[in-house]
Amino acid sequence: RHETSKIFRCAQCDFATNYKFSFQSHLLTHKISKNLKCVQCYYETNYKSRFKWHLLTHKTVSKVFKCAKCDFVSNYRCNLKSHLLIHNTSKIFKCAQCDYATNIKQNLKTHLLT
Repeated sequence: RHETSKIFRCAQCDFATNYKFSFQSHLLTHKISKNLKCVQCYYETNYKSRFKWHLLTHKTVSKVFKCAKCDFVSNYRCNLKSHLLIHNTSKIFKCAQCDYATNIKQNLKTHLLT
């Protein structure tokens, strides 16, 4: 026996789906009043998952990593670690074809392409 799947069609636009959950989620896009409102900005949505992601944009990062040699700052230790290489005076990556030398491997790779 072949089952015919039910098609849910939106009365307000061309949206159609075979899945009731998708249809119900879609209907929220037409809802004028948004249930979830951010108290820190004007963002509004009816989707809980989107609201949670939005709230993360306001989250303050507790750790700040500062360079002791200049005004560079980052929220991530790995960025500071990479940054510190520019202060390193020894050039450990050297071009075999000319006198170019750098302390950043990616810079040597870029140099070799030119």
